Amino acid sequence: MLSQSVKDFLQKLDQETLEKYLIARDMAISYEKYIDSQTTLLSDSAAVYDIGMSYISHNLKNKTTALMQCERELLDYHSYMGYQLLKEMGEKEEVCQMILFHHSLNPVMLEEIPKCLPEVMEKRKTLFCIDAYIGLTSKRPYRDSFSSYQACELIEKTSNKDKQFLEFVKEYFSIPNIMGYFRIILVFVYMSFFYN
Repeated sequence: MLSQSVKDFLQKLDQETLEKYLIARDMAISYEKYIDSQTTLLSDSAAVYDIGMSYISHNLKNKTTALMQCERELLDYHSYMGYQLLKEMGEKEEVCQMILFHHSLNPVMLEEIPKCLPEVMEKRKTLFCIDAYIGLTSKRPYRDSFSSYQACELIEKTSNKDKQFLEFVKEYFSIPNIMGYFRIILVFVYMSFFYN
């Protein structure tokens, strides 16, 4: 369960961002049930996985042309900014580290951060896959969205992946599994209840 200060912060975010976090959280909860997980670390982290992006300007996030080097570097630091924000709000260290480690980090930053906890090391690749999946299946100003299958194929080509999670996503979002799509629709219905 997330701390109250984090929940209060989330209430101030825009509707689109909240919907994205709820979709991520729903995917994580479903996966935790699928693997019979004994913790909620993944779903708690998925509910705030890109919280550091709240400090990135709307213009930069929605830029339609190629990013300049300095813009790319700023975007790359969002996981570190999310980590710092959550730590200052008193969130559990495991959740803070999940946000910090779900992307590759600039080596310069590695001197400033703690050693990755074992439970985080185990689940961070799954959070990366959730983040990448939502990013790829969302429409961007510079490209259309990818299908679920295309997104999984692209993620499988990366080294930072959780193969079991990708198999779960393929099953969860397969055409016969209409409940997978229905669950995403239900996310919007209970969205206000989760953050209250």
